[in-house]
Amino acid sequence: MGIYSDHHPPIMALFWRYLLVVFPYTSGLFIFHMLLLYSSCLIFIQALKEYPAKCVYLFYPLFPPIFLYSSMIWKDVGFAFSFLFVSAAITYFVMHNKKPNMLQLFFILLILFYGSAVKFQAIYCAPFMLLGICYIFNNFKLNFKTLIYAVCAYAALFFVLNQFNNFLVPQAKKCDSWKFVKIYDLAGISLDLNRPIFPDYILNYKNFSFDLVKEKFNYERVDDIVFNADSPIPRVETEENRMQLLSLWKETVFRHPVSYLKHRFRNWIRIIFAKPLEKLDTLDFNQFETFSWFAKLQSKGSILAKLVFFLLKAFRYLFSFIFVFIFMIFYLFLGFAKRKSRLGFILLMMNCAALTLVLVLSLFSMASLLRYVYMSVCLVHASHVIAYLLIKTSYSEAIP
Repeated sequence: MGIYSDHHPPIMALFWRYLLVVFPYTSGLFIFHMLLLYSSCLIFIQALKEYPAKCVYLFYPLFPPIFLYSSMIWKDVGFAFSFLFVSAAITYFVMHNKKPNMLQLFFILLILFYGSAVKFQAIYCAPFMLLGICYIFNNFKLNFKTLIYAVCAYAALFFVLNQFNNFLVPQAKKCDSWKFVKIYDLAGISLDLNRPIFPDYILNYKNFSFDLVKEKFNYERVDDIVFNADSPIPRVETEENRMQLLSLWKETVFRHPVSYLKHRFRNWIRIIFAKPLEKLDTLDFNQFETFSWFAKLQSKGSILAKLVFFLLKAFRYLFSFIFVFIFMIFYLFLGFAKRKSRLGFILLMMNCAALTLVLVLSLFSMASLLRYVYMSVCLVHASHVIAYLLIKTSYSEAIP
């Protein structure tokens, strides 16, 4: 079966390994992601087949915020499309007032398991998908019994997922990636207090320099202070070092809670205002052979080149995550207010999962990239039609 590390998702590596038997390079995972995406759209269309607005899902994969990252072989994409598929399946069974058979249920749970295992933060979003499944099997009632079922199902998923990862990853290959979050936090707190707060094994590292930490630290990625050859903080350490790191992190957060919260908020607010095409300002089309025609225009500073860059910058701001976040909050209130209706429950379920990811990233993120909230982007944009139908039906019912 192979030996796997937990720095990257073991389930993704395992699945990719067997896909390579049939599909070369990354094509297998790409096809899998596309199947999840387009199947989700077809299921949404079938779920809402009585409504003309269902046709919007035909164009969903081409919507720029979805299309932009859909071809990337990232765990964020696998996570997003898995949860999108499960959301679509739940929507179908809820809207058709039917329960999945055992084979269908197994397949839905399998996709949910993959999506929950492929990204660390995903397991915190899974309860809402399980709530949707339990809602179906409790005769479409959102009550205490449904919540108990969902809690039990989540406990089972959490246990199985941990056992699965422990089975795939031997102790020697466990790198405890949580340590990078703690290092990132200590670096942020150190900069706020203007003094180095790190365990001895970091302070004594040959490359360590607090001035270098100040120079390398940023809210775009943790790589510069840890993963590069000239990084001031070592990537490899002993178990004893990790325990020292964890102990110091707890002590520091307890003693300097304001600095910790300021550091976390600075990172989180950048996620909220994240935009696509992060490196647009430094983009050089000369490096792309397929854009040779544009490289010539760019070098001459032509009107066409300036127009293209202007449109790309406008695109960045138009599809900033802040607008997704605003829709998300509105849909949460709308879904909660109409939670007794089936459309209301679906809207609430999907946007609760989306918001949970955003909130979890406030504590467990080492960067502020838009792809980190790609699942939230996918679920919120998939919610537009459902929200429209919910508002339309509510308005129709209000008219005597």
